[in-house]
Amino acid sequence: ALLDSLPTDPSYGGPYVMWKGTPYAHIMIPVGARK
Repeated sequence: ALLDSLPTDPSYGGPYVMWKGTPYAHIMIPVGARK
């Protein structure tokens, strides 16, 4: 599946998967600089 290639750790710095393995899995995409 497409989500398998994305990390689940937000500190990675790019898009990541939240709630992987559940019906609520979705991709989060950072839109601003990290503080």
